[in-house]
Amino acid sequence: MVQLDEEQTVDVLKTGKYSDFTIKCGDKSFAVHKVVIASHSDFFRAAIESGFKEATENEIIIRESTCVAVAMVITFLYFLTNDDYSGLQTNRYMALRRQFYKAFRDKFKEKEWKKNTAFGDALDTYLLADRYMLTELKEAADEEIGHWLEYQWHNPLTLQASVEKIFTATSSTDNHVRPNLTVWIISHTCIVQRILGLPISLKPLQNYDKILGLGETHDPEGMRTGIRLLKRLHRSQLSSAEMTEPTITEEENRWR
Repeated sequence: MVQLDEEQTVDVLKTGKYSDFTIKCGDKSFAVHKVVIASHSDFFRAAIESGFKEATENEIIIRESTCVAVAMVITFLYFLTNDDYSGLQTNRYMALRRQFYKAFRDKFKEKEWKKNTAFGDALDTYLLADRYMLTELKEAADEEIGHWLEYQWHNPLTLQASVEKIFTATSSTDNHVRPNLTVWIISHTCIVQRILGLPISLKPLQNYDKILGLGETHDPEGMRTGIRLLKRLHRSQLSSAEMTEPTITEEENRWR
C-alpha cells in the first residue's frame, strides 16, 4: 500500500478522493477507503468481508457513539503508520486531534465545536477504541483523560463530575482507565493523609470525601486493595524508621 504523507492523508480524508466505503454516524458521513480501515481494524475488516448489508452497500452506520469519536477513530486508522504520529511517545491524542481538526473541521458546525468538551471527546474516543479493540488509540485517549483530571484537580465540582462520568460510562471489567483512576484518587497527598489518619499538611481538597466515595462505590475492590497496600507501605516505612509521612507530594500527583 502506498504511504501517504501528512498533507496527502489529510486531503483524502477531507475530500473523500477515491473512497469506496462510507461510515455514518448521526448526521455525518465519512468517505473512507476499505484498504486503509480493513488493514488496521478487525472490526471494519469483518464488516467489509461479512457478505452482509455493510459489505454489499459499502457503508456502515455507527449508532453507539458520537460523531467526534468516530472521526477520531478514522483519523487514527489513517495516521497509525504515519511517521509524524508513530514516533511520538507522549501527547499522541493531541497529535491525532490536530489531524482530525484539519480533516474534518468543515463537517462540524460552530455550535457543535462549542458543545463538545476535551474531556467528553477523549472519554467517548476511549470507549469506542475499547469497543473496536484499538489498543493504541485507547491508551492515547486514556493519557488525555489523565491530563484533564490533573488540570481539574483544584476545580472540585468539575473534577467530581468527571470522575463520576468515567466510572459510570466504563464497564466494571475495564482494565485501563478505571484502575488508573482508582490509583490516581488515592495517590493525592490529602487523601493519603486522610486514609492513614495523619494531619492534613496541604490545603484540603474540597469535595475530596465525595470523590473518595465515588471510588469506593464504583470500584470497591480496587479501593480496598489500594488502601491495604498504602497502609502496608506506611507501616513498613514506620518500622524501618525511614520516614513518618507518605512520600507522595502534590507535584507528583500524576496520572499513572
